[in-house]
Order: sequence, then C-alpha cells, then structure tokens
Amino acid sequence: MYVHIEVQGDHEKVFPKRMFQSFYRILDLFDQRIYALALFTSEDAKYNANQFHYEFLGTELTYHYNTYRIASQSESTLIESQNPFALAVLAGLYVIKVKKMLILSTNTSGN
Repeated sequence: MYVHIEVQGDHEKVFPKRMFQSFYRILDLFDQRIYALALFTSEDAKYNANQFHYEFLGTELTYHYNTYRIASQSESTLIESQNPFALAVLAGLYVIKVKKMLILSTNTSGN
C-alpha cells in the first residue's frame, strides 16, 4: 500500500486535478493500492475539494479522495489525544490562529 498526502494551504482550482495526476502516476509506476489524503491547512472551511471530475465526448471519470481539515479540529480533543499526530495537527491549528490574529491586528492598526 502507498500513502499519498498532499498538503494544501490556499484554494487552487487545479488542486483536484493534481491529486488525480499524482494518483494515476503512483498507480502506473507501482501498481499497488493507494490511500490518498488532502490535508488542508487554511482557515477557509468552505474549500473542501474532495474529487476530480473529467468529461469529454462521452468519456467520463470521477476520482474521489479523502480530506482532513486542520481548522475544523477541536483544540481540546487534540490536547487530550494520545495519538502523536494530534500534536502536529495542534501545531498547525495554532499557526492558523496566529495568522488570523496577525491579519486582524494589521487591519485594525491601519485605521
């Protein structure tokens, strides 16, 4: 089994296509099972692309992949977790919060 993880910060229209391209390249090269995960690191909860769809002259393909959004995780749950990965997610959550505070302070200090 291969694990394919893409870390995505900002909304990119081409991201789902890139997920699919990585999937089929891994499949073509190794011909093994693949677990794919998009790890979203931005604060934007609206962006949750989890599929790529292609259609042309009757040929159609839909590729679905797993997603994990750091900003949607509970700080208290992460702190209480025994999973070592929870600490990495918690650090990512703190980075998102600090960036948000910096943006807010920059916007209010300019007035």
